[in-house]
Amino acid sequence: YHVMPLCIADSHYIQDLLVYANPSLKEKMLTFFARDLLTGVATCHRNKIPHLDIKPDNVVIKKEGIGCITDFGCAKEIGDIPNSEVEGSAKGDNRYFSPERYRAGREKGCFGAHEADAWAIGLTLLEVMKDKDLHQLLNLPRDADDRFLHCDEAFFAEQLRKITELEEAL
Repeated sequence: YHVMPLCIADSHYIQDLLVYANPSLKEKMLTFFARDLLTGVATCHRNKIPHLDIKPDNVVIKKEGIGCITDFGCAKEIGDIPNSEVEGSAKGDNRYFSPERYRAGREKGCFGAHEADAWAIGLTLLEVMKDKDLHQLLNLPRDADDRFLHCDEAFFAEQLRKITELEEAL
């Protein structure tokens, strides 16, 4: 059995805090949010359990300012599987799937679970930072079947190029 402490918090609490924060405080809050998210996922991966459903609604901020990962319904214990590859892709919120995970769904193949979590972390942080959903940010198709058909590496490369903060970071 995997045990997770009960975390009572509001999943949109970080957005509420960021709306009213001054710019320098907002950056610090995002840094702490990112640190807690990355630490939590790294802990899962060290224990050979990829989460496979990282998204803003599954990361909550306790009133003390500590971020917690919730909803382990899609998590998989991968044991000693080489390259952390898992089969299929249907479980989880597919708006946060990596291009490789979409491909695995189309081709009934495998995808790297740790890489899929890393991708979902990036999209989660981008969504929280920009305070917009992925349909707005990435012109993501609204229909799940369309996402599986069209969301490949080229699609995401083109959409991510349009986000100026990402360009400035490089």
